[in-house]
Amino acid sequence: MTHRLHTSSVSQTPSYGLRVETSDGFLTFNLAPCNAGLYVERTRIRSGVDSLTQGMLFRSDEAFAQWCEADRLRMDHPLAFANLRRRGCELLTGRH
Repeated sequence: MTHRLHTSSVSQTPSYGLRVETSDGFLTFNLAPCNAGLYVERTRIRSGVDSLTQGMLFRSDEAFAQWCEADRLRMDHPLAFANLRRRGCELLTGRH
């Protein structure tokens, strides 16, 4: 059984507060703080030819953390999800 090391990156984007993505580009999360909380846009590349994008609004860091823990892809990309959770909670609580 071969294990691949999954990496991720965090960067600032002009239209969003932060972008967290896997090194292979399979998953991308754009995070933007707003008056109502934290807007998160999650894009997943499917089959290399199309993508699925979802947008969510979180009003608390607890709700955001629960959503991160519920994503089944977190086990395949643990570093990306750790960065996502940490940076998202920072944006929600104003510690960025």
